[in-house]
Amino acid sequence: MFEGLVGIILFSTLVAWLISATRVEPMLGWFCFQYDVPDSVRARSLVRAYLFRTRVWRVLGAGTGFVVPLAVVTFTDVRIPLVISICIGWLAAGLVAEMTGRRRRNEPTVASLWTATDLLSPAARHTIAATSLTTVLSIVLALATRYSPMVLRDGIDLPTPARVVAVCIASALLAVVTWRGLRAIGRAPFPIAGNDLDLAEHAIRVASAVRVIAGWSALQLVCTGWLSWQTAELARSPFSWLPAALTVASFAGAAVAWWWMPTRMVRRDRGALLAS
Repeated sequence: MFEGLVGIILFSTLVAWLISATRVEPMLGWFCFQYDVPDSVRARSLVRAYLFRTRVWRVLGAGTGFVVPLAVVTFTDVRIPLVISICIGWLAAGLVAEMTGRRRRNEPTVASLWTATDLLSPAARHTIAATSLTTVLSIVLALATRYSPMVLRDGIDLPTPARVVAVCIASALLAVVTWRGLRAIGRAPFPIAGNDLDLAEHAIRVASAVRVIAGWSALQLVCTGWLSWQTAELARSPFSWLPAALTVASFAGAAVAWWWMPTRMVRRDRGALLAS
């Protein structure tokens, strides 16, 4: 009885949060200030449509992440952590929303001269470097632990390289999908619709690139943290402290990439932008 009541309360809370999460008005003002969007009705309407579409995708992804573990545990003995599933659903759906569904209008367009690197903010560039370095360190530590009798704990069978291979494959696929998404964002035809909409369109593309990198980094660091955690359990002391520290750094970095990096100010010179 008590567990059923708690389940109903948690489910009702999640549904209420999912509904409220689709409201974009609280985010609109901050987005326009963060990316220096002109104070015009047309520009704000464009940003509002973008925020609503991406927010709905993320909410649906989080809802899917809530349902999948319940369905899996109902029909199998496999247990998927609910919180992790919701977070992955939110991030994965966010990546899809940012990289697809570019708006189509009746206004004339021109070829975009922006590249993926042009759209990346300084915070996004630093995040890419830190995430890549952490991933490489995690894989190197995992391989060193597996093939070094001095590091491997006594009484443990030699682990198979499947987890390392899985992380490498997942990292490569995630990197390819992310880079192709960034290229699609930069190369999408640019509308010729007036200075205010040009600035709003550029702001949306920069925000999409930043959020794609944030989602990629969070998902990548979750994989890295999992691999480092597995490595720490196999390594003998004092060698186990390094993968353990990398595990903490990976999950902390995932939280930073998810929550902190997309909130950084990205304001560029309007004159230079319009001249280009």
